[in-house]
Amino acid sequence: KNLQKFKEKRYSLVKYYINKLNKFEKFFKILNHKQSGIFWHLFVILLNSNYTSKKGKFMSFLKKNGIATQIHYKPLSLHKVYKKNTLLNDCGNAKKFYKSQITLPLHTKMNMKDIDRITGLISEFFKS
Repeated sequence: KNLQKFKEKRYSLVKYYINKLNKFEKFFKILNHKQSGIFWHLFVILLNSNYTSKKGKFMSFLKKNGIATQIHYKPLSLHKVYKKNTLLNDCGNAKKFYKSQITLPLHTKMNMKDIDRITGLISEFFKS
């Protein structure tokens, strides 16, 4: 019964995120931000190729400042059980995506001040 309310709340957060993050296109792009009608359950950014080497530092910086990030999802070919499967080891696009993607917080208990804080930290990280 709350599905539509959650969808609307997440969409308003996503619109605010997009507005705040547009100035960072030199560093990353927002995944799926031009698609309409999707249910935003994740907010994914893709680091530009010049910045994928900084992914770990970026995630650690946010974590030190109380912002949890995640990676969705690890390619099957990188899981230990599948390492020897030659069919899966040729997954260049999946590996490239994995190297560049980070999921930022997005949930219905967030508000615009939370996004201001997150985007402020992102700005601080990329200024250095």
